[in-house]
Amino acid sequence: MKLRHITIFLFLYTASLGAFGQGSFFRTDSVSYYGSKIIDNGAIKNAMQCEVEENKKSRIYSPNEVQEYRLGDGQVYISKSIQLGDSVKRVFLLQLVKAKTTLYVYNGKNIKLFYVEKDSTSLIELPKYHKENKKVDFRIDLSKMTDDCQGMKDVTKLVSYADNSMSKFISNYNICSSKPFPFIRYGFILGYGFQDLEFVGNNIYKFESFVSNRYKGGFLPGVFVDCPILMSYFSFHADVYFSKYGYSFTKTTAERSLDFVNNTTSIHMPLLVRYTFPEITLRPFVNAGLNCTYNFRNNTAVYNTLINPGYVLLQSVDHQPYVSKYQLGFSVGAGIEYKLNYKHSAFIELRYNKQLGLSLIDTFNNMHLQLLTSINI
Repeated sequence: MKLRHITIFLFLYTASLGAFGQGSFFRTDSVSYYGSKIIDNGAIKNAMQCEVEENKKSRIYSPNEVQEYRLGDGQVYISKSIQLGDSVKRVFLLQLVKAKTTLYVYNGKNIKLFYVEKDSTSLIELPKYHKENKKVDFRIDLSKMTDDCQGMKDVTKLVSYADNSMSKFISNYNICSSKPFPFIRYGFILGYGFQDLEFVGNNIYKFESFVSNRYKGGFLPGVFVDCPILMSYFSFHADVYFSKYGYSFTKTTAERSLDFVNNTTSIHMPLLVRYTFPEITLRPFVNAGLNCTYNFRNNTAVYNTLINPGYVLLQSVDHQPYVSKYQLGFSVGAGIEYKLNYKHSAFIELRYNKQLGLSLIDTFNNMHLQLLTSINI
């Protein structure tokens, strides 16, 4: 029984230390204060002050009074002296990466500056562009700074002057990672797809025997954009591509002929979440999401013809839109990315789409099976 009590006590004590360590705190030259409520005033104000709520009153500390503070969400600010204009000023820098090479960012009014502290040396400023030479930017500085890791040479050409991108870059440099670096990509699509009109609903039962499960093919030209999600290997992937399909089916008996004719020209807009495996050259990927379709050209005609030995009589023409103008469905796919160089890749993907008509009357659903190729520019 005593052993159980001791175990429970140690577990609760350890858990409380973990929660305690993750909470907000601030530190002066001599004392650290844990558990204080520190107000998050936004990036710009946080760089100038540390506001602490004490006994329902707030007190503001300057960077000269506080060496470090941490907000409840884990953001850590460190007091540092930096050059701003013609003077040196004491400010709070947001610590983005803490490791052998540490990354900070200063968010001031109309100014954003990154700083690197390498091997505990003094701060190295990384301005977006050098004042004396606009052709020299932060990428050139990063390339010189990280030349001891060969895998970072091409990555410096892809990094952007933003918190997530810079943090990913420095984190990769600290472990000299050769894994692919996530960045925004866009390019062109050229594919080929097969579409099927699927029978649903009582009002189109008469077409079931000769329209359903009849596949038609067509080319799929378009464009795409692929944006990393929080600099991970997950990305938001969106396509816009066109398709053109035409159907002409006939059901004939001894007395009657029923002809179904449909022509659609469509814009497809898949909105997908993609995961790309972090391999070096051949990178498999999978994606899934919504697929929206607008059939901006959507012509349907059903001809009902009476056949007699002596004559043929067109009895009626039905122009009801048996294919909905707007369709919504889901899309799943898998493929391979082949890395051509540090920036460009070629993609090939097999994708399945299911489209449902958004109409108050009965319409055909669509099934698409597509082979898509694309390249980013």
